[in-house]
Amino acid sequence: MKTSATVPPTHTEAESTWRMRRAVVTGGQGYGFPPKRPATRGGYVRGVARDWALFLHLVGVLLFVGASVGVAALRLLAIGKDRPSESALLLRAVRPLVPLVGLGLVLTIAAGAWLAHELGFPYGSGWLRWTYALIAWLVVVGALAGRLDRRTRELAEREASAGDEASSELIRRLRDPVALTLDASMLAATLAIVALMVWKP
Repeated sequence: MKTSATVPPTHTEAESTWRMRRAVVTGGQGYGFPPKRPATRGGYVRGVARDWALFLHLVGVLLFVGASVGVAALRLLAIGKDRPSESALLLRAVRPLVPLVGLGLVLTIAAGAWLAHELGFPYGSGWLRWTYALIAWLVVVGALAGRLDRRTRELAEREASAGDEASSELIRRLRDPVALTLDASMLAATLAIVALMVWKP
């Protein structure tokens, strides 16, 4: 005659379900679940860094482009004035814009390099090399054009205090093709830099 023995269960089905749920919450060791890892802040920090880099870069571009266009506009307006006092006034208005051009340029370069690093752009990219070349051109040509404009402003101020009648020398300096060409090339280089930053060819 055959007999059978019944093995008592070590835990009930309810206990098994409870252990499974507890494993999911606490990390799942022993049930095939990977252990829980603390959430990292690296992605959030990098996102904030990119936002700040972009914000500072845009502020620098606005300062740089806005002040550069203002300098060129004042320089062109000074040409059409009949009295040296009017030309001197417009050329003096250029002076406070020059530091803004420099500040905007430095901020554009520094924040742009930071942004390129955050976005993973290689510094040897073609559009970046062209940007570096145009910035170097702006620095050199800006120094030369600034010296010419300062001499023209000083002459206009002297003639304004001595009768306010424009001499042929002042008219020649205001319409100097070399100075006008330098100013136009700086404006074109500024617009080209903006185009390179936007389209990144």
